[in-house]
Amino acid sequence: MVRRGNLTVFVLPVVLALLASPAAAQDLRAEAERGAPAAQRQLGMAYLDGQGVAPNATEAARWLVRAAEQGDQEAANQLGNLFAAGNGVARDEARAVQLFEQAGTMGHARGRFNAGLAYATGRGVARDEARAAYWFGEAARIDDPATLMALANLRERGGPLPADPVEAQRLYRRAAGLGHAPAQYRLALGLANGSIGARDPAAAFAQMKSLAQNGYEDAMVSLGDMHAAGLGTAENLGEAVSWYRRAAERGNAGAQLKFGNAYFTGTGVERDLPAALGWYQRAARQGDAEAMYLLGIFHAGGVAGPRQPQEAYKWFSLAQARGFRRAADVRKSMEQQLSATERRAAEAAAAAFVPVMERAGAMSSPAAFAPTTAPAPAQPAQPPARTIGVPAPTPAAPSPGGIPLQLHQR
Repeated sequence: MVRRGNLTVFVLPVVLALLASPAAAQDLRAEAERGAPAAQRQLGMAYLDGQGVAPNATEAARWLVRAAEQGDQEAANQLGNLFAAGNGVARDEARAVQLFEQAGTMGHARGRFNAGLAYATGRGVARDEARAAYWFGEAARIDDPATLMALANLRERGGPLPADPVEAQRLYRRAAGLGHAPAQYRLALGLANGSIGARDPAAAFAQMKSLAQNGYEDAMVSLGDMHAAGLGTAENLGEAVSWYRRAAERGNAGAQLKFGNAYFTGTGVERDLPAALGWYQRAARQGDAEAMYLLGIFHAGGVAGPRQPQEAYKWFSLAQARGFRRAADVRKSMEQQLSATERRAAEAAAAAFVPVMERAGAMSSPAAFAPTTAPAPAQPAQPPARTIGVPAPTPAAPSPGGIPLQLHQR
């Protein structure tokens, strides 16, 4: 799966296998030139993702057009994604909807979902609740776990569709029953926080533990949260920190932040400010706004090293730009400690910052048209009993604060 802006494009594994060598790529091209629609679609996807060939969205669109014209439903849906985004073709949302409906008519679950979302949001067509309901209903008839999860997400959060917790749980369970780990995770979250019906902390904990033990990183973080909160199990801060450590070492930014908090406060580990700083740095480099703020606090106060006001100002600027509200006041305070030259240098460094991810992105809805208003993430039904503190927003002397843990969501 590859994320492009509001698009989530699903790359078929067979493409990667077919293009494992230059000779394989040549063979695939020859088959596509002979008119085989599956080969044309695979070659188009290869150009889209740079697998075995140089990335070329225009060439990708050309091959997907040829495959779609021969009735390849996957090609039609992927081509709709390109027209919706203006990637390799002129942006044309009306044409995108036509292609989604073409794919949906041929039985493509994600094409049906995309068509439903278009009618629900009025993207490329006039808003039509009846047509949206039809296409969403048709999408739900197919056991495609990613599509079922996307439908469940809409039902859980509301937006283009009315919120319906019971229906959301039913759809999550269907997708989870097909072995879809992201749906199993969302189901566990919903049972924990009551967003899909009655809360069932014990069932949520059992599901989350199974996922975490099988290496699902976000579940590792949430399982840590549940141990820390005593949610579905006895409170155990040591076990919580153990799960944060496992996910943090695998590159999960949220876990790195929480593991840094544990080192800062000495919760479940010996207090170690340099270690906390190191974990905050890793999370901040991945673009975590709270970690950026905390890194600024460390540099501003000279925690675990010399004071670096200019570096602090950079990280506060980055945190503020990413919507972390508490960064604004301390950034303003730091500005008064810098010369104009130092401030400009810090701002230039912040502008040049590019996050470097340590792990692949999490699964998202296969939606070509994102809802116009992003729903707020579901929150736990009650605050945890304990906290793992973070530095307070005072540049001179950071000290443990009281930000409660929350169930980790992506």
